[in-house]
Amino acid sequence: MSRTLPFAIRVTSMSRPAGWIQHAVRETPDPIVVVGPHRAVVMASEAACALFRYEPGELESRPVETLFDESHRHVLLGSLRELTTQPIVRRRELHGRRRDGESVFLAATLSAIEWEDDPAAVVLLEESAGQRRHDVTQHQMAALVDSAEDAIVSKTLDGIVRSWNPGATRLLGYRAHEIIGQPITLLIPAEREGEEDMIIERIRSGQHVAHFETQRRRRDGALIDVSLTISPIRDSEGVIIGASKIMRDITERKRANEALERLNEALRHQVEARNSQLRERDVMLQEIHHRVKNNLQVISSLINLQARTIHEPGTKASLQQCQQRVATMAQIHEMLYRSADYGQVPFAEYVRELVSRILTASVGISSRLALHFELEPLSLPLDQAMPCSLILHELVTNAIKHAFPAEARGTLRISLTRTADRTACLTVGDDGVGLAGPLPSKPDGGLGFHLVKTLARQLGADVRVDGTSGTAVSVLFPLEPPHDD
Repeated sequence: MSRTLPFAIRVTSMSRPAGWIQHAVRETPDPIVVVGPHRAVVMASEAACALFRYEPGELESRPVETLFDESHRHVLLGSLRELTTQPIVRRRELHGRRRDGESVFLAATLSAIEWEDDPAAVVLLEESAGQRRHDVTQHQMAALVDSAEDAIVSKTLDGIVRSWNPGATRLLGYRAHEIIGQPITLLIPAEREGEEDMIIERIRSGQHVAHFETQRRRRDGALIDVSLTISPIRDSEGVIIGASKIMRDITERKRANEALERLNEALRHQVEARNSQLRERDVMLQEIHHRVKNNLQVISSLINLQARTIHEPGTKASLQQCQQRVATMAQIHEMLYRSADYGQVPFAEYVRELVSRILTASVGISSRLALHFELEPLSLPLDQAMPCSLILHELVTNAIKHAFPAEARGTLRISLTRTADRTACLTVGDDGVGLAGPLPSKPDGGLGFHLVKTLARQLGADVRVDGTSGTAVSVLFPLEPPHDD
C-alpha cells in the first residue's frame, strides 16, 4: 500500500517516473526543491542549494519548512494542501530563510508529481523583484554599516549575536567569525548582566533605548565606557525578532567630563575661599567705617564742648562750623556702614539726609525755606563722596546764612545729575539776594568759599556761578570709572 503525504497530493497528468524527475532536477539551472513524504526534501537542484547557501546534497531529508521564515510557513503549507484539488499552484510569495539566517523574497510555483510511487511536489523558486530591490538596499546598508566608526551589532531576542561590523571589531577586539553565534553576555561585565534583561524587555515591548551609558568588556578583558542606542528588528510581518545596537566609545568624553568636574570642584573651592575673604573684608570695612564714624563723632563732641566754653561770638561760630564739617564727614561713614557696598556712597540719598540735618540745626530758617530736589540715583566712591559732601555742606550753609536775610522766605534747589560723557554736576541754587561778585579765591574772602575751591581742585572739578536770579553754584566733576574687585 502506498504511503501518502500529510497534504494528500492528488496525482494527475503531471505524474512522471522518478528517474525523469531526477534527471530534470539535476540538469535545470533553476532553483527546484522536490518535497516528498512528511514534507521532507528528497532532492534539490544546485541552484536551490546555492540560493539557500547549502552545499550540494545538504538539503536532502531536511524538513522543507525550515527553508522559510516562520511567518510564511503557513503560506507554504497552504499551497501544498491546494495540490489536493489542482495540479499546479502558481506564484506564491514567500520569505525564504538562508542558512546564515538572512531572509530572501521568493516566488514559488508548486506542481504535484509521483516520486517512487509516493505523492510528491516540485517547488520551483525564483527571487522576486522585491528581493532584487531588497538586495540593493541591503548592499547599501551593508556598506554604510561597514564604514561606520561606531560599533553596530545585531542580536536575537535570546541574546545571540547575528551581525558584527568592522567598527565593533575596532572597539571590542573580536573578529566577526569569533563572536557571531555567541551570546552577547560575553561583552557584559558580570555586575551589569541585569542590564541585558532590562534592554530585552523594552525591545520586546517595541521600545527604543537611546544613549544608555554603561560599560562593556573587550576581548582582552579591559572595560570601556560606551553609549548604547538599541532598536527593535522586525520581520516582514512586523514581528519583533531581534535588536540592533549602536555602540559608541565615550571613554575620552567621560575622562574629559571627570576632569571638568574636578576643575569645577577646584574652582568652587576657590570661589568659596574668595567669598570668605570678601565677607571678612566686608566685616572689616564695616568695622572701620563704624570706628571712623564714632571717632569723628567724638571729635565733633569735643569741639562742641570747647565751643560752649568760649564766649567770643566769632570764635564760637568758627568752632561750631568746624564741628558741623566733622559731623558731615561722620555722616558719610555712617551711610557706608549701613550700605551693602562699602566702596560706594548712594549720594542722592546722602544729599537729602545732609540738607535735612543742616536745616534742623539752623534755628528758625526751616519754616521759611522750601526745598526742591532733582537727584539722579548716583553713587560715588569714598574719595569723591567725601569732598562732595563738604562742598555741599558749605554751599547749603552759605545759602541759608546769606541768601535769606531777616525773615525773608525763599526756595533752595539742590540737583545732582549725570551726563553722557560721565560727568556729574552738583548744583545748589537759591532765589535769595544773590552774590555781589564771583566766589572769593583767598581765605580772607571767606573760609567756606575757599574750602569749596580747594575741594573742587581735589575733584578735578569746574566751579560755575550763576547770579542772574539769586545764586546758583554748580560743581562739575568727572566720575571715576567703576572698579572691579
